[in-house]
Amino acid sequence: MSTFNPKTVEEFRFLDWQFDEKTYTASLRYAFDNDYIFTEKFIFPTPTFALTDEKRGALEMCLQNLHLAAGISYYKAAIPSKISIENYVISPETARFFNKLYLYGLGEFAYKNKVDLQGHISFPYVNEPFPSASKIELGHRTAIPVGGGKDSIVTIEMLKKLSIPLLLISIGNASPIAKTAEIAQLPHVAIKRELSPLLLELNEKGALNGHVPISAIISFAISVAAVLYDFNYIVMSNERSANIGNLWHDGLEINHQYSKSLEFEKDISRYLHNHVLDNLRYFSFLRPLSELMISKVFCDNCQPYHDIFASCSMAFRLTKSLEGRWCLNCAKCRFVFAMMAPFMPKEKLVQIFGKNLLDDSEQISGFREIMGLGKHKPFSCIGESEETIAAFVILSSNNEWKDNVVVAHFTEEILPTLTLPETYVENALLFSENHLLEKNEKDLLLENMNI
Repeated sequence: MSTFNPKTVEEFRFLDWQFDEKTYTASLRYAFDNDYIFTEKFIFPTPTFALTDEKRGALEMCLQNLHLAAGISYYKAAIPSKISIENYVISPETARFFNKLYLYGLGEFAYKNKVDLQGHISFPYVNEPFPSASKIELGHRTAIPVGGGKDSIVTIEMLKKLSIPLLLISIGNASPIAKTAEIAQLPHVAIKRELSPLLLELNEKGALNGHVPISAIISFAISVAAVLYDFNYIVMSNERSANIGNLWHDGLEINHQYSKSLEFEKDISRYLHNHVLDNLRYFSFLRPLSELMISKVFCDNCQPYHDIFASCSMAFRLTKSLEGRWCLNCAKCRFVFAMMAPFMPKEKLVQIFGKNLLDDSEQISGFREIMGLGKHKPFSCIGESEETIAAFVILSSNNEWKDNVVVAHFTEEILPTLTLPETYVENALLFSENHLLEKNEKDLLLENMNI
């Protein structure tokens, strides 16, 4: 098999994008030099109304930005020093936004591949007047992105109490996503994404590979959907824990969840408003809450979803031969199990997962890692190490769990080293004031948390 040498690539080219109004398919094209051309597709379900000229103008702005955001999956395969944009030009503000997204969004990728992207990424721009964001009026409807996990389910059930028009939106329609929409009894738009087969081929032949900020790509795809399906709110379900990075390297914080962080939320909220869709609001409803708080709400108030949700990232990547919804051997599985154990009967939680992770001695080292006792916080969508410790402080005095091998290890080896262990629980249940919520949204959260 022939090989691919990333070092031979000199230029990453944003070629063009096209939108087929008959099939509602966006085709995004990229290239390395003149040798490799990639085409990624987003296929949107046909909306119930036709496009007007005003909507086409707004759609063009959204698609251009989706083209720039989705390019990160292809750029990373070789990370050439030169970036070119063909068929359109961008402003200095747009260049700054995407320079930052690519640098921090590829932070984990760069760390694992032992490359330095600081000062390496430079989007070309022109200094000339650019049109401001489209001022198209969007319908008063709220879109909630869903991935089949517990966090978006909590957002769904809380926002249903406001009696406002809601729409669920997803990339793909995996079983946990489809079942979430079915139980929620809300309209659901499932967008299909097709990566270029050439990228997958190059990955097998030596291309650089690793984590990309998928939430950012999804967010720009949903901005396209805002025009097609007429909604003016994108309400994410990212919690305060996503703000905490994994480690510092060469003066840069590496955060697996960068595109779920408050810093990115502020950046994209401002960027979408100023440069894409003036009347579109983007924020995370759960930002003031820890994962421990969210898990309590999910356990207490979202029972119809307990047997269908899936939070294991590996489970979505593994083959269909995987039994159940959990790989049972990753940081995410351990973390979700630990977050739910204080608030759910043991028998029910073990039934959901298919195994008691807290009574398996082989899991001890993995749980120590998510408590912050490893080299660094695992590269996974998990919460703060202090939250995990808080959960174990609770479990150490819980008659159902305290004799399980992992909890017993915590009680004997870790708990005695903690000063004021009860403060871990208190801090995990604090309501953060660092968020973009308006007063009525904050009040709804406080009401549901009984704080």
